[in-house]
Order: sequence, then structure tokens, then C-alpha cells
Amino acid sequence: MTPAEPFLVPLGKYKNLPITEVPQDYLAWLFTKIGEWRPLFHDAIIAEIKRRDAAPPVATVPVVIDVETLIAAGVRALSQRHAGDDAAMKQIANIATTLRRLAGRMGLAPDDTVPF
Repeated sequence: MTPAEPFLVPLGKYKNLPITEVPQDYLAWLFTKIGEWRPLFHDAIIAEIKRRDAAPPVATVPVVIDVETLIAAGVRALSQRHAGDDAAMKQIANIATTLRRLAGRMGLAPDDTVPF
């Protein structure tokens, strides 16, 4: 890949488009997922952010919700889907407890807001 040949986005709605042509909000979204990409894509995202002379962008998030509300909504949705299945309900409760513990370890209080 030379400077004349920009990295092509390998996935999503801008697949095969040069990374230099993706909108800023999409580049911001890619950046939020940077730990999931292969090193070459990771490097291309960082290089493009630097090329645009911007600080790592912040994705626009339409809704901000507190941690407990988010976990409780997941529990409600899964409980409705698996009503009557005792094993599934125990798993749902265990997962919710684990998520609450992880949030606490990350320093998030139940009423702290997170992007959703």
C-alpha cells in the first residue's frame, strides 16, 4: 500500500471504498471498535485519523443510558423470551450479576451513563 493507494475498507456499508473517503462519523465508529480489527486495518484507521489531523474522533451516540437501566432492559427482554425455562432464567440472572460486577470493577456506578 503506497500513499497513492489508500487502504480499502474491508467490511460494512463502505466496503471496498478507500478509507480516505469514508465519512468522519463512520471513521469514528471504526475507531470505537479498533480492538476488533486486524493490525493492518487498525493501522489504516489510525493513519487516516492522523491524516485528517483530528484527535481520535468520538462517535455520535443517539442515546445515553445508565448502566443499571441497560442491564435491567436486557434481563427483561431475555426473561420474556425464555419465560418458563428455569435453566435459562438462572443463566440470565448470573449474567446480569456478572455484568454489574464488571461495571463496578470498571468504576461505573449503577447510575453512570454509557453510550447505547
